Amino acid sequence: MAEALYQFTDQERALYEKTPLPLLVMQVIDGEYHALLASDEYCKMVGSDRESMLEYLNHHSFGRVYPDDVVRLATFSASAVKYPQCHLTYRLSIKGEYHTLFAHSKRIKTEDGTILFLVTYFDLGNDQSQQDQGTK
Repeated sequence: MAEALYQFTDQERALYEKTPLPLLVMQVIDGEYHALLASDEYCKMVGSDRESMLEYLNHHSFGRVYPDDVVRLATFSASAVKYPQCHLTYRLSIKGEYHTLFAHSKRIKTEDGTILFLVTYFDLGNDQSQQDQGTK
């Protein structure tokens, strides 16, 4: 039987969505990542509404990721499954400018035994050097 997506209680959902940090909650099923939740702060950071961002993430799109960082992001995703914690910096297009993000993933086990990945983000600022290269 295939594993099902984790179902949050209303209290859990509110806690994660209102956390004061940019946060994604992910789950891996059959080797594929599923973005289950995005905090309000994550949505503000990336300049997108929650529904659009979760749809983007769940279609495994790297369209907003700086091209040179796609392989590193894929490696990070694989590492998050193997290790209890891992981190990465990569560039993401936010409102038309590439920002360097620091992502830290921590694996947790819920009361029912489901493994989730809490990924916190910090925006380290816009990377003007990449903006200049992109226009040449």
